Amino acid sequence: MNEHLTIKSIESRCNNILECVLNLNHQEIISYKALVQNGPMKIEELGLKIARNRSTASRCLKRLESCGICQKRKIVVERGGYYFLYEALPPEKVKQILKECTNKWYEDKKRAIDSFLE
Repeated sequence: MNEHLTIKSIESRCNNILECVLNLNHQEIISYKALVQNGPMKIEELGLKIARNRSTASRCLKRLESCGICQKRKIVVERGGYYFLYEALPPEKVKQILKECTNKWYEDKKRAIDSFLE
């Protein structure tokens, strides 16, 4: 059945639900997992954990933040200055986001099917 071929091709391109639903790449997924396992971190700390340079860690964090699964918090230093800590949303909250996105996608596709050739 053609339906199975289409579903099979989608599955072969999408091995991780974060990749499928939020369009995250492998390094961004690793970054999210590192934040979950290690707690809030600075950009430099994440870079060390994921064995990548500061700019790669920064790009990953910005992408996670834009997807809503990571939050940035400004920490003011008493002697002046500040830095940012990045914290992953708990997996249970991320699961809820994934379910909401998936349900929205399903409803959109269902409407497209219902209006097919109208």
